[in-house]
Amino acid sequence: MKSRKWYLITAISDIAVVFMILFALVVMYCGLDIGVLFSEKGISMFRYYTVDANFFTAAACIVCAPLEIKAYKKEHYELPAWAVMFKFTGIVCLTLTFLVVVFFLMPMFGVKKMTEGSNVFMHFVIPVWCILTFCLSGQGKLVKKAFIPLSLIPTFLYGIAYLVPILGSGPDNVVPSKHADWYGFAQVGPVLLAPVFLLLIAITYGIARGVWKMSGGRR
Repeated sequence: MKSRKWYLITAISDIAVVFMILFALVVMYCGLDIGVLFSEKGISMFRYYTVDANFFTAAACIVCAPLEIKAYKKEHYELPAWAVMFKFTGIVCLTLTFLVVVFFLMPMFGVKKMTEGSNVFMHFVIPVWCILTFCLSGQGKLVKKAFIPLSLIPTFLYGIAYLVPILGSGPDNVVPSKHADWYGFAQVGPVLLAPVFLLLIAITYGIARGVWKMSGGRR
């Protein structure tokens, strides 16, 4: 961390992030976003990577905020590496969803549809807020380089959960139903899903390395 004041800044930021994410989740869960693209009422909203990434980050912020307040009050107290790693993983997930929206979904569906309702928070406001705060605070300095691959675990597990129903829905030349393929990535053919999945994992690793370096990570 650059200075003790950043512990207070990040703690306030984490609390604000939790409230923003809870607001967005409640809006979607209660069905107030019905008609908005990539929005589902109730528990089914957790089928979306963006929702899971935001929920994961909120949990990380809830854990980190009191520790950051403690570090601000106690001169020789340092944040536990596992807590910073928890938040770092959430930031990596948010960065991936932000980049996928900007470079893939937005050109496909348009800016308006990707910024309606709670989408504007979960796709843009929260990711950008979290990335900037984490990088400016220098918290990446507390993440060991050897632990960077651990930040890929949520994305890897989500990919498996997304792939299995699609690949199990029929032959490779059969386009899966929208229920099985809620993002529509397999509409060009399920056979391309495995290479795309591996590419996304590689991209996620690149994102993790980039966030780590920009947030103060060193060899």
